[in-house]
Amino acid sequence: MSKIAMIGDSDTLLLFKTFGFEVYLLTEKEDLKEKIDLAIRENNSVIFIQENLLKNKEYLLQSYKDTVYPILMPFPFYKKDLGLINKIVAMASLKTIGKYLD
Repeated sequence: MSKIAMIGDSDTLLLFKTFGFEVYLLTEKEDLKEKIDLAIRENNSVIFIQENLLKNKEYLLQSYKDTVYPILMPFPFYKKDLGLINKIVAMASLKTIGKYLD
């Protein structure tokens, strides 16, 4: 596993495709879990997921948190920051150093 994948909408993914990332377009009718599974089957070791797609689906990140690969990481949605990344960083700092970063 050594590839980086992006899961998101068409406006966002076009930029990443030009830089050589594997991209997986998620339409409203498709399931995020299925796209993640597809990206894993295609040997992607790091999978970035557009933050707004994870709304009410954070459990998907939790299901892979104890594995070495794949690494699932949200990236900010260009239209609205949902704060998911800040939450992940806060939890990682609490786990690592025993307190939240200021």
